[in-house]
Amino acid sequence: MKKTLVIINQHTAKYRLRVDLLELLDILTKGGRECFTHPTQRAGDAMEYTAGNAADFDEIVCVGGDGTLGEVVTGLCRVEPDRRPPVGYIPAGTTNDFASSIGLPSDPLAAARLIVEGTPREMDCGIVGGHIFNYIASFGAFTEVSYGTPQPLKNLFGHFAYLLEGVKHLSDIKPCRMRFESGREVIEGEFAFGAFANTLSIGGVIRLPGEVEFDDGLHEYLLVRMPQSLAALNETAVELAGKNYGKNVVYGKFRSGRIEFDPPAMAWSLDGDRVDTDGAVEIENLHSAYRLITAEKI
Repeated sequence: MKKTLVIINQHTAKYRLRVDLLELLDILTKGGRECFTHPTQRAGDAMEYTAGNAADFDEIVCVGGDGTLGEVVTGLCRVEPDRRPPVGYIPAGTTNDFASSIGLPSDPLAAARLIVEGTPREMDCGIVGGHIFNYIASFGAFTEVSYGTPQPLKNLFGHFAYLLEGVKHLSDIKPCRMRFESGREVIEGEFAFGAFANTLSIGGVIRLPGEVEFDDGLHEYLLVRMPQSLAALNETAVELAGKNYGKNVVYGKFRSGRIEFDPPAMAWSLDGDRVDTDGAVEIENLHSAYRLITAEKI
């Protein structure tokens, strides 16, 4: 029997899981797991509990959204590498960008069966300004939407809640003057939005090119220049829709780099949670930081 820690975000699971939690535990138990459950008590609890207890288990199962998984990964990164158990993920969030990117089933019962039958695969994560993130660190336009949308609204309307909240911020878009240096590459200017990611989808709206790999030691960056006219705004929308980046949207890959903002402070969204940093931060890919149970092929 595998000793399995099941961390449950009770706020998202209660409204979004769509199945009886006991059914999930039954699948895991019949699959050779001895399950110990921990319902999260507050923001940050999944991270703290994982950091303090992960080494005592053979496996961790996360039941929640991408933000909860991000907390679990952050907690794992505080454990010695050779004592980090693999992670199974049962998506129960609003958008589940990361889950859909790596091909996890949207059906919770199927996701539980995948944990029993799947294979642990090494995964990268990232760190910016000393803060771990699992799949995305973003700033600028609509970033506040990801961590500012009220949980009851997300429970009621799902992904549409983000769109409702986003409309309220259309008039608040302000340029971020930024310089990003990675190796010999330097990108600078005024940007409306920026994301440093290891995912195929951002907010369920922006799709990154299909060559994204999750364990190649590289992150992708997507930087949207501040439109200076309605024509430029339309061109930007066309670039994003067609993934034909170049003039208004800058896209590439990097291993590590340095980001400088003016003014010298920035609010980020890391896996959907707000983090404030100084205006100059280091960002780095953490290669093979943890193992995620997936299908044999993604």
